[in-house]
Amino acid sequence: MHLQYDAHAMTIVHDGRYADLTVGEWMTQFHLSSSARYKMLQEGRLLLNNVPVKHPDTQIHDAQIAILHEEGKEESVSDCIAEVIYEDAFVYAVSKPAGLIIHSDDPKEETLARMAAAYQKQSGILTPVRPLHRLDKDTAGIVLFSKVPFFQPWYDYQLSVHTIQRRYLAAVKGNLAKGKTLVIDAPLGKDRHRNNRYRVFPSGKPARTDVECLERQKDLCLLRCTLHTGRTHQIRVHLASRNLPIVNDPFYGVSDNRFENMGLWAYEMVIFDPLEGKKTVIHDHANPDFARFGCLSQLLQQ
Repeated sequence: MHLQYDAHAMTIVHDGRYADLTVGEWMTQFHLSSSARYKMLQEGRLLLNNVPVKHPDTQIHDAQIAILHEEGKEESVSDCIAEVIYEDAFVYAVSKPAGLIIHSDDPKEETLARMAAAYQKQSGILTPVRPLHRLDKDTAGIVLFSKVPFFQPWYDYQLSVHTIQRRYLAAVKGNLAKGKTLVIDAPLGKDRHRNNRYRVFPSGKPARTDVECLERQKDLCLLRCTLHTGRTHQIRVHLASRNLPIVNDPFYGVSDNRFENMGLWAYEMVIFDPLEGKKTVIHDHANPDFARFGCLSQLLQQ
């Protein structure tokens, strides 16, 4: 299979693997809704051998498939350009610094989305600026952005079933032994007594976090956390509930002047190619707050 990508279209030169499929069957594989499939065909944004397809029952045979990109609305563009750490034909990954939000309705507030808009403008990516997931304001690390709106539902689905894996490092106050593992399977709900906070709550939404202690330094532990669900503040609340508060977490943690920011970092993401299933492991650039831990360089090379 061969891909040709530019600012206006992606062309898929396949090896016959789609020959027996209709256009409708092929589109359904990527989790587009029926309304999105209909709209795309009505707008003539799917082509076989450069001819727009109007009917979902059209057979693909050996034709080249071209997807015309949906162009984005005019975005407020930051003066700062997002730091892109990985890019392919479908997505790009940005390193989000701690203290930065992803979206804001205030046009004067700096956001990661506006920094991503600056990157897309510089790179000639004309599609909408679409982060595929979120991180809390005080959490640093990897945020994945979609480049091709056609494939965004596929990535949304992979995130929902956790085929796309997100791993975090947490610096906590605690006394776990190196190598100790925990499975924190505790439902979460809103804290009715404190705004914008969450807590372990028996009738809350199911939430599971797998935890492994990678290193211990006196009163500090470095924990690797793997999400099986993606609840708001999940890692922060789960660790605090086990008396492992994250350093400098303003809601659930403890202050520590050895760290500049909150000690939670989305350092690794595992993604897959929507067409061929190729696996890619993305690592963030080194985070100075975690440099005190000796295992860091090895983690970022795995």
